[in-house]
Amino acid sequence: SSVTLRGENGAIIDGGGKGTVVTVAAPAVRLENLHIRSSGQRLSTEDSGVFVTKEGAGAEIIGNTLTQNLIGIYLKGPEAAIVRQNVIRGLSDLRVNERGNGVQLWNTPGSVVEGNTISQGRDGIFVTTSRDNRFHNNNFSDLRFAVHYMYTNDSSVTDNVSTGNKVGYALMYSKNLVVTGNQSL
Repeated sequence: SSVTLRGENGAIIDGGGKGTVVTVAAPAVRLENLHIRSSGQRLSTEDSGVFVTKEGAGAEIIGNTLTQNLIGIYLKGPEAAIVRQNVIRGLSDLRVNERGNGVQLWNTPGSVVEGNTISQGRDGIFVTTSRDNRFHNNNFSDLRFAVHYMYTNDSSVTDNVSTGNKVGYALMYSKNLVVTGNQSL
């Protein structure tokens, strides 16, 4: 990693309800064991707990707790980012259409989202216009869609569990997908 930010137990980064809490704009940054909370609530400015830019290739967001953020983690353009074993709880006090997504991805080839627990946002994972992504072993609850998936090719959605969501898996306008072992309970 070029930079690692690893919290001791109880470490909190609080955005104070304004803007994005943590922005990653350098390659190979690792965020680990942090409680990242309280982003702004404006969809127009993509307020997020963690926002990874195109320059954040190889970012690793691992073992964090994200609460009270509009968008939990947004991968906007980085290659080969990893989002693993995070707990992401959205803004349950907002109406569903005002909430952000747990993990949002746009044009982030080679990125992996696995082993996360995502609840109370709009969509658990929302991906559009990407390729070579892997979404594996995530648990989704109290959302609109567990996985909302568009224009993303050559990827896999495997062994995820959707519990109590309006829709489990909406996979649209995509080709060469491996979709196995997913459950809706």
